[in-house]
Amino acid sequence: MVVDSQGRILYLNHAVHALLGIDPARAMGTPIAQYLKELDWPKILAEGQVVNRDLEVFYPQQRYLHFYLVPLEDNHTALMVSRLFSMT
Repeated sequence: MVVDSQGRILYLNHAVHALLGIDPARAMGTPIAQYLKELDWPKILAEGQVVNRDLEVFYPQQRYLHFYLVPLEDNHTALMVSRLFSMT
């Protein structure tokens, strides 16, 4: 998953769709906070640092995920790339 400096979704792959039930076609340009409400997105995006968290999600099924977010700089646009994987 890739989000911009405002937290808008720029890219989702099939794994994110399978883990979180997010439809990539509908999610493009929408705030990631709409889907992962458990995280403090304004704070995460403002700090621009590596974030490493475990979280529990309940949709599309209950599971525990490890969330790893890395800030990037691309053509003067701040991007955050995340890696999610199931711990269950």
